[in-house]
Amino acid sequence: MTCIVKLEKNKAKRVNSKDYSPYVDALGEYKGYEYLVVLTKRGHRCGYVAISEDHPLYNKKDESDINIDMHGGCTFFNYQFTDSNCTDKWIGFDCAHLYDAKDIDALRDVDPTAADIVEEASYGFDEGLIRTNDYCVEQCKGIIDQLVLGRG
Repeated sequence: MTCIVKLEKNKAKRVNSKDYSPYVDALGEYKGYEYLVVLTKRGHRCGYVAISEDHPLYNKKDESDINIDMHGGCTFFNYQFTDSNCTDKWIGFDCAHLYDAKDIDALRDVDPTAADIVEEASYGFDEGLIRTNDYCVEQCKGIIDQLVLGRG
């Protein structure tokens, strides 16, 4: 698994070269699995864990086939979305559910213009808890712990 190596090496601020690409909020490796936490342009975080071709989950059809506990349930199961040539699939979650609040301050730190737009617009997620970077990293590690135990 080397999906995030390029992001880490280049100290990338965004997941890929597209203008709408989310911001890299955290990335790392835990128990042999890579994980990535992003901050979207709407102020919510998402977390992802890479699964290599030799993992039993790799050939599942979509996120409805994934039976792993994570924040809000699995909302992403697809090939990677970075600019690298990685063949891993990613499973992940988003923090844009009812009672998940936007992290305007974190967004302002990486993109003041986007933060101003998001703060003025209402996307229906103005109340609730901000799911922090640390929270999302722990969620990713929880996913990995379950993968190591053979859940899925």
